Amino acid sequence: MPSLLLTVFILQLWTLYNKSPTSTRDSVQESNMLRAKVLVLKKEMAATSSQDEFAKWAKLRRQHDKAVAQYDERANNYYYYYIPIDIAKKVESRRIADDLLFFLLPAANSLKSFQSSFAKATTVLRWLATNGLRFFLQFWFARHPMFWIPRGWVPGYVEFLMAFPRAPRGSVSIQIWGIACATVVQMVGAAVAAGWILVRERKRAGRTKMGMRAESKAAEEEKKEFLKTLLFTLGPLLLPKLIGYYRAYRAKASSRPVPVRPPPTYVFTALNILFVSCVFALISTLPTFAPENIFQITSSRLQTPNDVLFKRLSSLRPDGKLTQADELLKPRIASIDARCLYLYYGPSIVAYCPFCLSDEPMSYFWYAVPMILFPHMLHLFALGAATSSAIGGKEGNRWRTSAVILGAGLAVTECYLTGAGDFKANARVVRPEDLNHFHWNMRIWRGIGIAVADVALAGFLWASSTNRLFVVPPTAAERVETATRILESARGRMAALGIMRNVVLRDEGLRRKVEGYWRKEGQIMSEVMIEREVVEGMRSALGSGRVNIAQVEEEARRFADGIVITPSGVQQQPL
Repeated sequence: MPSLLLTVFILQLWTLYNKSPTSTRDSVQESNMLRAKVLVLKKEMAATSSQDEFAKWAKLRRQHDKAVAQYDERANNYYYYYIPIDIAKKVESRRIADDLLFFLLPAANSLKSFQSSFAKATTVLRWLATNGLRFFLQFWFARHPMFWIPRGWVPGYVEFLMAFPRAPRGSVSIQIWGIACATVVQMVGAAVAAGWILVRERKRAGRTKMGMRAESKAAEEEKKEFLKTLLFTLGPLLLPKLIGYYRAYRAKASSRPVPVRPPPTYVFTALNILFVSCVFALISTLPTFAPENIFQITSSRLQTPNDVLFKRLSSLRPDGKLTQADELLKPRIASIDARCLYLYYGPSIVAYCPFCLSDEPMSYFWYAVPMILFPHMLHLFALGAATSSAIGGKEGNRWRTSAVILGAGLAVTECYLTGAGDFKANARVVRPEDLNHFHWNMRIWRGIGIAVADVALAGFLWASSTNRLFVVPPTAAERVETATRILESARGRMAALGIMRNVVLRDEGLRRKVEGYWRKEGQIMSEVMIEREVVEGMRSALGSGRVNIAQVEEEARRFADGIVITPSGVQQQPL
């Protein structure tokens, strides 16, 4: 039951909600940064002597006290919102500036209070949607097998454990499947986190000076050790399984009930649609179709003054004049945060968003969501057309659900990466070549992801339509229908043969030709049978016992009875 398998697996991923873009994510991140800063300063104060290094210790103490005050003020006293004017008037606003109100909520609406009230309000719903649903599924489907283990793969006691507590013997219970999914999610999450940390440390070590090369080598060695450990751990487990799967596939391919065939004509149409989608996706990654990046073409830093930046840009324009889009963009990227948002969301979002502010970065995200989803909607349309019954036939419609899940997964992944990313990562970059052009990089990865998805779906569609992989044997009804068609065809041919023979016997000229043929056939066979070599061969076969006359006569009698006598239980049709 694939839907139940997928549901149990998805329930193990509910913790990803905490990483999704929410209204309190930025405040939580800032509070965590302040808390980490307090801990670092406290550690440095403990390592500094207040007598021998009093000046340094006093400076650290002032920084520590200031960070603690900021953390307490943010966590306990106030929580800031930007509220539109029309809403502010309803709550008796006191300060209005640039169509927005800087409204100071009391301590009851502070971050900690909000977290407490939010936790109380969502604890029951979250439990019902995750653990509650999981417990209900485990109780309701306790006797239902998730899937069956081939006989002889594992010992008997392992079959008992896999079916624990109440699933049929030889199957995997929903409890064991849930444990396996949770284990895989934890292992993959730990592996991805470790890989990300190693890659980040490698980049950070690569940007340091000559004195930090030892740290880079340590990170490389740590990465090698991690890969070796992963290989030695998973290699002995995965290699025998892969070899077994390959041998099973070869054995199944040699004895498959359905022969390999060329792909049907309508499958070629679906493959052509996927090919066109793949080509357009790869073309969209070319720099020609990418929006202009003023920091890249002018080789400017984020800290470059606005006038200097656009002076350089105007020197690249025709007649040395800025375009209308440049004039619209110039006042919107005056600050460092606005320029970080420019590199993160692209020039069109920053220039044309009517309600976005750099103080509210999530407003840019919500404005960019339709533009992010538009290419994925086109991709979903191509996938739907290729897997429809009208174009792809039965073979294409078989992959329709998987194609929709794949296309929607790409869209959700891009939205999540865009919403959960840190747009301020470029604020600390000094050199222009070290800037992370997130918007332009995401366009490239989007096109590559869509192209890879199209190629994978085309490969699966081709393999299944040619009966090379994912072969679905015909059902009993289809086999009966095929056998009935074959028998009907044979019966029609036999009826035609009977009609032809009846015509031959009724026509005098044809009857004479048939009689002349058999008369001549008898004469030829008589001459052959009286030849010396034939007579000696027949005597040798009969004398040595190689030919049993009684057995030949019995087989002839059974053959004649099978033609003439009607089988039991079958009503004889009148002639």
